[in-house]
Amino acid sequence: MLSRFDFSVRTAVFLLVGVLLTFTWVLTGVGKFMSEGVPPWFQEQFGKSLLAAFPGLTASYYSIAVLEVIAALVSIGSLLSFEWLSRRPPILLQLSLLLSMLLFAMLGFGKRLVADHAGAHDLFMYFAAALVMLIAVRSFRCDEQTKEVRA
Repeated sequence: MLSRFDFSVRTAVFLLVGVLLTFTWVLTGVGKFMSEGVPPWFQEQFGKSLLAAFPGLTASYYSIAVLEVIAALVSIGSLLSFEWLSRRPPILLQLSLLLSMLLFAMLGFGKRLVADHAGAHDLFMYFAAALVMLIAVRSFRCDEQTKEVRA
């Protein structure tokens, strides 16, 4: 069973990861929908790539935006359901981290496609950070029968 301090650390980790993911995906996802269509920089960067032919620039841009909004909604759901404070497993927080990893992989693929190696490196690091956060969140085990949280 975790001590009060350990449970406080667990609570802080879950809360801070949820807040970080919420702000990351709300700002990027909603920002894409509030813009006036596919921005010129996206068209310039990916207009001569495979993405222009399939699935198309508009579909590529808005599929990323939809996934970002879904990741934001899942992380908001995690915060509002108090997963960070409860002793049950943080299912929504883990799902949000998995969606984040998917998004970082998709964005990294796009950067590699247009030979933006610095951007692809950054996205690889974001993916790795999300993986470390997922491992940290999953390191707290919950024993359903005793309602104890185990590290």
